[in-house]
Amino acid sequence: MYRTGTFQIRGADSKDALEKAESTFREVLKRIDVDVPSYDFSHVTSVFVGDLEQTVNLSAVSILLGLESTEYEPEQFPGLIYRPSESPFILLIFASGKVVITGGTSKRRAEKELDSLQNRL
Repeated sequence: MYRTGTFQIRGADSKDALEKAESTFREVLKRIDVDVPSYDFSHVTSVFVGDLEQTVNLSAVSILLGLESTEYEPEQFPGLIYRPSESPFILLIFASGKVVITGGTSKRRAEKELDSLQNRL
């Protein structure tokens, strides 16, 4: 929980788990006599993990996907940052073939982004 009163819940593997964690957090605050004002709880973003099941040459992939939508500076970060056009998602692609997908809440849409990436490779 931050000074501003905002908080994040991490590690939930489903919407139900997220809502249960929020409810538990609210109960814990009440138990320790923290006045909990009413607030809107919203699911802002999710992080998904995928696997291309092959190693990836990130330099070649950055050219294939387009330099305007990728960032790859191995001295700064070991993964390639890919921002597909017309998508809210950002994909972090690693040489191992692992992909971290963030920027949205829809698992189905994240899976489509991963499928689209696999098709382009």
